[in-house]
Amino acid sequence: EARPTEREFAAATMDTIAADLTSSQLKGFRVKRGRRYLFLYNCSDTFAEGTSRIMETMFPGLIAYLRSLGLKPREPELPLVVIMFRTKADFQRFKLVPSGMVAYYNVIENHIILYEQSGLTQVNPELAMRQKIAMIAHENVHQILHNVGVQQRLAVWPQWFAEGLAEFFAPTDVDHKLRWKGAGKVNDLRMYELERYLKARKSVAPAGQMIDHTVQAARLSSTGYATAWALVHFLARYERARLSRYLRSLSETRPLTGAVDMAQAGKVPSNKTRFVEMFGDDFPTLETRLVNHLKQLPYKPPFADLPHIVAKITLAKTGRDNRLANVFLTEAVARRWIQETLQGL
Repeated sequence: EARPTEREFAAATMDTIAADLTSSQLKGFRVKRGRRYLFLYNCSDTFAEGTSRIMETMFPGLIAYLRSLGLKPREPELPLVVIMFRTKADFQRFKLVPSGMVAYYNVIENHIILYEQSGLTQVNPELAMRQKIAMIAHENVHQILHNVGVQQRLAVWPQWFAEGLAEFFAPTDVDHKLRWKGAGKVNDLRMYELERYLKARKSVAPAGQMIDHTVQAARLSSTGYATAWALVHFLARYERARLSRYLRSLSETRPLTGAVDMAQAGKVPSNKTRFVEMFGDDFPTLETRLVNHLKQLPYKPPFADLPHIVAKITLAKTGRDNRLANVFLTEAVARRWIQETLQGL
């Protein structure tokens, strides 16, 4: 729908954007202005305040870290717009997205869109809060990178790096201040998932498949997000110079170019080629070092103090009892595991 023009680009102001949105799609929304951010919301003042605090405190720290890697981030040319809905229904009416999505950064509109209320809040408020602030910080990273000249708008980065970098910068503390922990801190939510993943593979020596699969993936599962975070965290600690060069090379990717050569099985071969050029092709050794790195990280299980539910299934087989058991944080998930396990049997 774009048309060529000789007219110079003029960035919209906060007032212009706020007036435009609140007179059309977001009628009745309140407006909160920060130094760089414009928040529009119909959620609670508490949620809006917590979200703005996380985002505002992240910006200078993230910029400082990027400069330490040799990049030259600039001040955002446009206001960083964040739209906060009260309910999931409001969120979906604004733009229909997959039901599991709770927030996203719209790279075309340059908006972050999220909502406050969660079904998980009724079941486990602390778990819901941890997930919510992790999501806020994650999307904030995407928006910042796209507005300071590091990731050009519409440039397609390797999925593992785009999401792993967002997870690398995203850790926050859950307390009355809801503050950002700082770049490169341990992401307890991702470590929790990796701990379970690694325990399940305890008897298997690292052979490089985890890195191979993560680097080539066109889309990431929840475990893929965790392994992407782990890989970025490892490279930032032990291969910082190469990571810096890799990031600087990606920052030169032009709009509508980059990791677009998806092949069968959801893989992007050029992602692996580019990774090997920078970090080498000895994936088994790299994965062994990565696993050892994870084992040494100071890690506080994020849900250790929450109530846990044990689900157990007892089977009659060959004259003796056989048991299957698992541990969950909510009764609903425990019951679903029982149902799915029985169906499988």
